[in-house]
Amino acid sequence: MRQRRGVAREPSKRDRKRAVERFVEIAGDKPVNEITSDDGINYCEWWRARVIEGEAEPKTANKDIGQLSRMLKEVSTRRRLGIPDIFSGLRLKGEIERPRVPYDTEFIQKRLFAPSALDGLNEDARLVLCVLAGTGLRPSEVVNLQETAILLKAPIPHVKILPEGRRLKTADS
Repeated sequence: MRQRRGVAREPSKRDRKRAVERFVEIAGDKPVNEITSDDGINYCEWWRARVIEGEAEPKTANKDIGQLSRMLKEVSTRRRLGIPDIFSGLRLKGEIERPRVPYDTEFIQKRLFAPSALDGLNEDARLVLCVLAGTGLRPSEVVNLQETAILLKAPIPHVKILPEGRRLKTADS
């Protein structure tokens, strides 16, 4: 999920529209109350084939499937349509959390913190970048950091990342 102003970004209108367009390509353009479990299975199998061919990642497929599932549930509830959850149990397996590889220390020292490397930034931006590089915090976490969350006198100095005035990106955050 991309971040905007320190808040985990909800799927955009464009993302939802793209998911619907893909679904219509597979299931056909039909009234929402005529969508069947077979349509859901066919859609998930279409994604599975793309994953097997290396054209997509399971995580991408599951995001798309999840968006459609949430939209259908919302429409069903608000319109009292009683549409069954056609995507129940159909998420693709094999999602792999790939840890981000940290920047090499030499790169940070010679490129990021090289003399005049950050001259084009204002002081606040330079300081945020220094905190990011030194701590691994996310940009939104740095700019929303409250003084009470910085614990320098603890046995192990640390920062508490709390959902103060915003949502955390993930449950693990």
